[in-house]
Amino acid sequence: MDILIQVLIFVFGVSSIFLVGCRNEKYRRWGYVTGLTAQPVWLYWAASTESWGVFLMALFYAYSWARGVYNFFIVKPKKDE
Repeated sequence: MDILIQVLIFVFGVSSIFLVGCRNEKYRRWGYVTGLTAQPVWLYWAASTESWGVFLMALFYAYSWARGVYNFFIVKPKKDE
């Protein structure tokens, strides 16, 4: 299970940062989705190892990634933009 957690954190973490760094907004928006997808894995790992600082940090990251998902997928852009 430990190897699976590490692989998931690596895959979602690296892909989310890579995608957020893209210039094309079509790809950039998916970085927030992959970043948010990684957070349950981080939260599980932090709780199972009693790493409460990392757990709190993962909650903040989850909120931040969720804001990106909200801004790119839920909020409609203004007509003047």
